[in-house]
Formats: sequence, C-alpha cells, structure tokens
Amino acid sequence: MPAAYSDDVLLSALDHAHGDERVLLVGALGDAHGDSGPKALRHLAARERGEGGYVRAAAIGALARRTGAGATPTYLHGLRDKSVPVQLAAADALAEHGDESATTELTAWLRRKLRRKARLANWDPNELRSVLRFADRNGALRTVAAILSENRDRLHPDEREWLMEVWPALATSSAAPENDIAPLDRQVLGQPMIADHRNEPDPEEEEMGDEYVRQALARAQRRARGTRR
Repeated sequence: MPAAYSDDVLLSALDHAHGDERVLLVGALGDAHGDSGPKALRHLAARERGEGGYVRAAAIGALARRTGAGATPTYLHGLRDKSVPVQLAAADALAEHGDESATTELTAWLRRKLRRKARLANWDPNELRSVLRFADRNGALRTVAAILSENRDRLHPDEREWLMEVWPALATSSAAPENDIAPLDRQVLGQPMIADHRNEPDPEEEEMGDEYVRQALARAQRRARGTRR
C-alpha cells in the first residue's frame, strides 16, 4: 500500500524535482489527498512544452486513479499526443474509465497504430488490450472486430497468440465481422498480454516503489530548503 501524501506536500516538492523524481512524485499524486491534485494533474498531462512524455503519462495515470471518468477529455487529449507513453497511458485510462463517447477516437487510434509501417518493430502489448477492454465495456466489439479483420497481417505474433486465448472466435474466423461474434474471455482480458507479466503483485516490489517515492520527495525537499536559504 503506497504512502498517502498530501497534494500540497507533493506539489511543493515537484517544483524542485528533476528527471525520474518528477515521474515518481507525479505518480504519487494518484494516491494523495487534498483538493489541488486533480487540477495540477490535468495541467501536467496537457503540458506538451517543457514537460517530458513520461511525466505526462504519469499524470494521466494518476488522474485516472483520482477522478476516473471525470477526466475523459484529458485522456482523449492524451491520445492525440506525440509521445507514445502518453498515448498508451491515455488508452489505458479510457479502457478503465472511458464511456461510449470515446469509441470513435479510440478505435481510430487503434487503426492508426496497426497501420504504422514499422509497427512490428516497436509495437506495445497494451495497444490492442486497452482498446479491447474499452470495447468490451462499451459495446464496441463489432467495431474492433472489423478493424482487426482488416489488419490481421499487421498483428504481432504475440498478439495473435493472445487473441487465441481472449477472443478465439475472432482469432480463428475469417467470417465478416457483421456476423455474430462470441464474447471475450474476460478473465484473460483482465491480465497482461505477456504471460510472464501475469504474476500477482510482489509486496516487496510495491514497498520498494514506495521507498523510491520517499527518497525522491526527500531529495526535492532538501533542494527546496537550500533554495530558501
């Protein structure tokens, strides 16, 4: 269980944090308490100039934990971002919290991802999985089925293997997507695509992650004190 910091403590330290420290402190805002966190996270997520992609991605993930579907416009904005980590964080947030109003934009994003020329060299396991999670919640599976049927040869071998687990009716069928399609295996859908990543969370790793946040916070606070002297 991550330590619960106040928004004001984290945001004050953030002014004096650099590099990975900023990513850690922004991520910690997702579990913080106070009134200033969500607004600051929206600002950080949209700050394309002067803020790295990993910080903005962390802001979207933290905002999703704090506000859920209430920040859907921010997630959709992130989906259009030039940074791949930001796009993936936005897709994951929509998978968890987005409503049907995001269907057109998210499925168009998947189509663009699938049609990238060098996709097989730099694909991400969360591209397809995030869109399927969203589509399953919002009745958009037929739309996704059509996109996948058009782009079968563009899927990574690991995606094909995963589809055999999670949606065998589509993975093995050459039928047109307007035909009836069997439901997904939601148990598999809820797990990471790569089997090696499906283990239960390691408490020691979670504790270590929280320790990194504490260290980043302490370093930033020391810098802040030095600035005030």
